[in-house]
Amino acid sequence: MPLAGLPLRGAGIDAARLPSAAGVPVDFERDVKPIFDQSCFRCHGPERPKSRFRLDNRESALKGGENNKDDIVPGNSAQSKLIHYVTRLVEDMEMPPPGKGEPLTPEQIGLLRKWVDDGARWPPGAETIKRETQFTVTPVAQWITVRGNEQKFREDWGQKKGFTAGYERFELIEPVGKDTELKVDGRALFPQGDYRVALTLTRPEVGFVRVGYDTYRKYFNDTGGFYAPDNQPPLSLGRDLHEDFRKAWLDVGLARTDWPKLVVGYEYQSRRGDESTLQWGPVVTRNIAPAYKQVDESTHILKLDASHELGGVLIEDMFRGEFYDLSTRQNAFSSPGGPALGSYAQVDESYKHFAGANALSLEKQVFDWLLLSGGYLYRRLDGDGALSQPIANPLTGFATASPRIVFTQQAHVVNANAQLGPWNGLIGFGGVQFEWTRQKGSGDIDSEFDFDTASTIAT
Repeated sequence: MPLAGLPLRGAGIDAARLPSAAGVPVDFERDVKPIFDQSCFRCHGPERPKSRFRLDNRESALKGGENNKDDIVPGNSAQSKLIHYVTRLVEDMEMPPPGKGEPLTPEQIGLLRKWVDDGARWPPGAETIKRETQFTVTPVAQWITVRGNEQKFREDWGQKKGFTAGYERFELIEPVGKDTELKVDGRALFPQGDYRVALTLTRPEVGFVRVGYDTYRKYFNDTGGFYAPDNQPPLSLGRDLHEDFRKAWLDVGLARTDWPKLVVGYEYQSRRGDESTLQWGPVVTRNIAPAYKQVDESTHILKLDASHELGGVLIEDMFRGEFYDLSTRQNAFSSPGGPALGSYAQVDESYKHFAGANALSLEKQVFDWLLLSGGYLYRRLDGDGALSQPIANPLTGFATASPRIVFTQQAHVVNANAQLGPWNGLIGFGGVQFEWTRQKGSGDIDSEFDFDTASTIAT
């Protein structure tokens, strides 16, 4: 219920049009708090209160919002803007707003009037939303034994055999000062290498800080498949194939109601380790011989979000910038079966790009039955890569390399939408969207034929 912070429109209210105050004693916990819970706290609780007007404690409620200081006038409900708005006597200031809740009944307004006339008292030490320390933890302890392919078990379940202990989930919510709240949550599983911790510091009407770190390990099976014509048992690499995933982030947000809302953030992601390149399937072209790829991947992401309302138009803008870096080395062995020689190939690949995207959107409630919105998205990616096979395939004698591969992509997307209704529970929606995309790339390739190697194999 955005009760305050808008231009004063309550002058000249006819008190005779207000419902009469209740003629019985009013108890805050029994009569007033349920009304606040049902109709007010969605917009005027402690987190991002509209118009900076809060109803969760007496001091904030009597202080008023951004522009009005008489939202609640103890002892005089007829002069209290709160009563004017919930009675729906001020045009365009009806509370709760249409679509945000049912209008208050005359009986409920009468209870609020009686409560304000009696001094708008809260019980000593009571707040409508209590702030207290909360701590929850879910401990875990288990012992795992495996019969059969241990590597396959680790790949499917993401866990190693043996003893595991730790905290599947923990959460701490701690009030800091009068309005600030600290939240810490995460998990910790030993010795699986599975950890996460996230910290959020929030102060309503000011902003927030979010910081965190997450890491876990993904396992792969190192045993190959079986192909009947080969008449050979499945091969095993005898390697501990796994990748470690890590993520760290920092977000800072500004949430003052009289300023544009801003969120600035940074995120780092990485993936490092040895990844299986097995491809299972019923056809010969599948890679059922055990092979692996060394992976070193990192991503840096910059974030900027902004939103503000001007003249009834909600304007939102979101930007993402991504710096991506990937390098891999693939080691593959193939066996044609029988007396024929097998082959070993090593392929090195690298790829980098910068990708930027910006999305702008507009939204306006023109009438109760008409909502208009539109947006524009621009996206661009500039990348380059390289490929080399320094170890020649002994069956062909070829070594190949592509020292420079360049790729560019651009996209523009524009849309406009309209929502009509509701009428008798029906809502109509229509929209149009235009997209334009261009991408281009180029690359070089070098090949080298080793005659000595080829002749040796032929012998």
